[in-house]
Amino acid sequence: DEELIAVILTAAEQEAKKDDLGLLNNGTVTTTMLILLKLEPEQGPKLAQPLWESCLKPHAVLAAASRCAFLMLAMLKSGSMKESIVATLREHKSRIEKAANEAEASGSKVNGARQLLAAA
Repeated sequence: DEELIAVILTAAEQEAKKDDLGLLNNGTVTTTMLILLKLEPEQGPKLAQPLWESCLKPHAVLAAASRCAFLMLAMLKSGSMKESIVATLREHKSRIEKAANEAEASGSKVNGARQLLAAA
């Protein structure tokens, strides 16, 4: 499990560096990641915390206005991560609102971003 998580995180970190978050902003990838997060064991190697810290938090504004918003919403359900995510959302709230409005104006759906903003 550790090796698989390491490979996933390495690939996610590379994708997060792209202008549009690369494949992290892909519906199939987001759905797969959501399933992996739901399957995360109580003990042993974790995916959610390092994914948040290394991929989503550094790109919080872009992530919140993309399909990654649904990953962040799933992570909010984790008591250990909720405080960090909410603090980041509050810190960048006006920028997230602006990014969501711009994405919506260009025809993108931003339901996840709106839910995150409501949680902030």
